[in-house]
Amino acid sequence: MDKIVIVITGLIFIWVIYKLFTFHLMLRLRNKLKNGNINTFTEILGDDYEYRFKENGLMRYKWSKRWMIVRANFDINGNLICNKIRPNILFRVKSEILFAG
Repeated sequence: MDKIVIVITGLIFIWVIYKLFTFHLMLRLRNKLKNGNINTFTEILGDDYEYRFKENGLMRYKWSKRWMIVRANFDINGNLICNKIRPNILFRVKSEILFAG
């Protein structure tokens, strides 16, 4: 019984360390991208992205990096449309940052 408790405690500890590391990287990335445009996003995150057209000329871009997903809305000119930034890190294997307007 003691070995099971030690294993479970170790797994929880590893999960907490992983989430703290992800949260730290997410904050750094969010501060770099906060006022960027599409060129800034592709410089930092790379050219491997998916996009789709939304209503009113908006485009939703999605970058999948190793341990996080970044989603952002841009207008036709490539300017970021962002009123709020929502990070989702708990209870997901891959954390997500959403730059939404």
